[in-house]
Amino acid sequence: MDLNLPALLIWILIFSIFTVGFLSPRKKGDWYSAGLLEGFLISLFFEMFGVPLTVYVISAVLGSNLSSGSEITLLGVPHPLRLVLLGVVLLLIVGGILLVMLGWKYVHRSRGQLVTDGIYAHVRHPQYLGILMVTLGLFIWWPTIVTAVMFPILAFMYFRLAKREEKDMKKRFGRAYEEYCGRVNMLLPTRKGRHLQ
Repeated sequence: MDLNLPALLIWILIFSIFTVGFLSPRKKGDWYSAGLLEGFLISLFFEMFGVPLTVYVISAVLGSNLSSGSEITLLGVPHPLRLVLLGVVLLLIVGGILLVMLGWKYVHRSRGQLVTDGIYAHVRHPQYLGILMVTLGLFIWWPTIVTAVMFPILAFMYFRLAKREEKDMKKRFGRAYEEYCGRVNMLLPTRKGRHLQ
């Protein structure tokens, strides 16, 4: 298998711009999480575009010679269900990107004020939820050994980052933020009048 370097670099560049541009990491913890996200994406794209570690491992375990990574994409899923699963992947990726962009838009328009409307009326951390949706979609689309290990770590890091940010927000906005937390869930969207967390 040959490394498709131009495709690899383009995908890494697109997602790197997205990560830094919309997430705007500032603090040390932000950079750790962004770095882990970047590592997840780079390892995924390396396997997609020509360094098929997972294909080699699966070939050895199954005793067969898988010729390309496309054979592990949606491995074992019957053909008619692949389209449904591809639809789910597309919804996760596009929905996640939209959540990140909407969250970014509301935060940057707020000029430092507490944001509780728009997407923030449904989830307290739409950008982190969006990141997890995009990475989950990419993982379902192209499962690899490395990303299977990295995804739970990535999810845990973003959960910790959200908790850390909430401590800062409670100090900054006090009771207003605590009341907001009582109405809106951290990462699972709140249905009107119902609190899940």
